[in-house]
Amino acid sequence: MNLEYIDTFLVVARTGSFRAAAKQLNISQPSVSQHIKKLESAFGSELFIRSNAGNQLTSAAQKLLPYAESLIRVFDHAQAVVLGEKLWLGASSNIGIYILPPYIKSFINQFPSPPKFDLSIDTNPAIAQ
Repeated sequence: MNLEYIDTFLVVARTGSFRAAAKQLNISQPSVSQHIKKLESAFGSELFIRSNAGNQLTSAAQKLLPYAESLIRVFDHAQAVVLGEKLWLGASSNIGIYILPPYIKSFINQFPSPPKFDLSIDTNPAIAQ
């Protein structure tokens, strides 16, 4: 599966328009249509109800949406880590508040120029997701 097609799907879903998605992605409208057709072929289902008034998500697209968002988010995180741009750290509230701070301080002190990272403290299910 091509993540570019997934990204195109997400932009069409947000904008409701193939033309607006093409403009935002800086690609041609036929390329947007081709990306969506390839995804539809891969899933064996239409993803949009197309009309001049705008495109509506089908039930299949509504099911795909959270997975597509997750795929792009995971790819962005992986790319940032591989490129050394940012680390991602998540912890439940008790661990994040009471146990983690000295470890973070120790980690940061090991580097003359510490890496950037995002810390998320949330419930266990949210962190697992």
